[in-house]
Amino acid sequence: MTPARRLLRPADIALVAVLAGVVLRLWHYTQDASLWLDEAMIAINVRESGFGELTGELMYNQSAPLAWLWLVRITRVLFGDGERALRLVPLLLGIAGLIVAWLIARRWLGPAGAVTLVGLYAISPSLIRYSAELKQYSADATLVLMLAGIALWALERSATATTRRWLPAALFWLAALVSSWLSMSAILATPGFALVLVLAIWRRDGFLAALRAAAWGFVWLASFAVHWFAGLAATTGEPHLKPFWTERGALPPEHPNVGQLLEWAAARPEALAIEPLHVPAGFVSVLFYLALLAGLLLALRRRPAAGWLLAAPLISALIYGAVRAVPMGSRLALWLAPVMLTLVAIAADAAFRAAASPFPRAAAWFRPAVAGEPQAAEGTRGRLPALAGGLAALVMVTLAGLVVAPQVAHAGRPVTETLTTDDRGGVEWISQRKREGDLVLVTISSAPAIVWYAKPRVLRPGHYVRASSAADCDPGKLDAAVAGYRRLLVYQGIRTEPKTPAALLAQLQRLGTITEEIDLGESHAWVVTLNPQPSAPGQENCMTLVTLY
Repeated sequence: MTPARRLLRPADIALVAVLAGVVLRLWHYTQDASLWLDEAMIAINVRESGFGELTGELMYNQSAPLAWLWLVRITRVLFGDGERALRLVPLLLGIAGLIVAWLIARRWLGPAGAVTLVGLYAISPSLIRYSAELKQYSADATLVLMLAGIALWALERSATATTRRWLPAALFWLAALVSSWLSMSAILATPGFALVLVLAIWRRDGFLAALRAAAWGFVWLASFAVHWFAGLAATTGEPHLKPFWTERGALPPEHPNVGQLLEWAAARPEALAIEPLHVPAGFVSVLFYLALLAGLLLALRRRPAAGWLLAAPLISALIYGAVRAVPMGSRLALWLAPVMLTLVAIAADAAFRAAASPFPRAAAWFRPAVAGEPQAAEGTRGRLPALAGGLAALVMVTLAGLVVAPQVAHAGRPVTETLTTDDRGGVEWISQRKREGDLVLVTISSAPAIVWYAKPRVLRPGHYVRASSAADCDPGKLDAAVAGYRRLLVYQGIRTEPKTPAALLAQLQRLGTITEEIDLGESHAWVVTLNPQPSAPGQENCMTLVTLY
């Protein structure tokens, strides 16, 4: 075998997908989109808090792993407050995820499975988006997949080692320890991975070997305790999030009965297909989950421990969601996406291997490089297996086309088309029109944008407003607040309350004449010349004022 052939494997064809994924992530990163609400709140904490202060309670009820916050703080100190500087850490972690997917694919998958895994990972709209966003979700996806790969490796190495059989498990715990400071999802995934790893060692090597493997977990537990008391305890448990995620179905109702819990669990596959997987609903999502289930069954049949390792994050997430500890939906479920894609890739790999089994040369090319791969179907020959394998391969190709086409179309769109809030442009527009004596009025959800993008003392909002229910409406309060002013500068950024935009516009038209307006997608800004005597307020479209200055 030539040195080049020893260095390269057929599965390395997936490097093309790695390159495509890097290009897509860099493309979205260089779009330099405005920070949206959650990003701005993180950015304010990083700008206005030192390294020590980031260990305490964060402003705006934000929460993030401490080491991740410190890394972002370092990039801000080194490169400034620009969006690209702040998003550099998520970008690098997102690109690292591509490399982790490729390393897993080349070790345990053949060419078909490798291209499926890395290709789907490369073009996933959610994995691309959060690689160019100032949130920790790219770290979640990357580090959970990395822990899965290290746990699979630890199973193999501890089975073949003749000395220091404890070392692979120790290295897993070390990786889990480091990951826990960068990703809260890595903390969530670690117990499931560790349980499968320790039980597999127990079954193979006995109780004492399993006990030694589990003992290293106390180091991880001690590290987690330090992290918890140093930062996480003060930044988790925000009271508004559980109602928010319950309303969106990511959490079951409070105190659910068995029927409600089963109904919630049954809705999770469809919800995850929409976000974060971006798999078209209906027939395509059914095919996707059939492929995922096939991959899981294949893994369980060939290497049960490896199959359970890959199932562990899904089972853990379902348990966390059922007890209302962690939402199982949207961006907070992004850590599940890489493992789900891995299971689909296992099914694709087995399907193409079975289809190629009657042809020795093709079968040799489709075979993974490492013997004892966790996903492989048993090699068989004959007409019936060949027909079944060919049909399965055809289904996988069809599924790939149906899934990949919309994801490629979505992945290539500029980030400004998918994130429609332009707080940077809106705040700049308002700042240019600010005159002495103007009253600045912004919606409550736009407050972080004003704090982040406005120059000091140029914009100082007098009041923050939000739509009010009839029960707490005070129609005259807004009139009293604007009395004595001639002009209003009003900004509405991201819409967190559906009623606010219409209510705000109705109030502005009642109070005066809109002389200038800019539409920035979801963001709007107005200049309003106030009437000396505005029309009488009413209960309809009432606004609640939150006075902060």
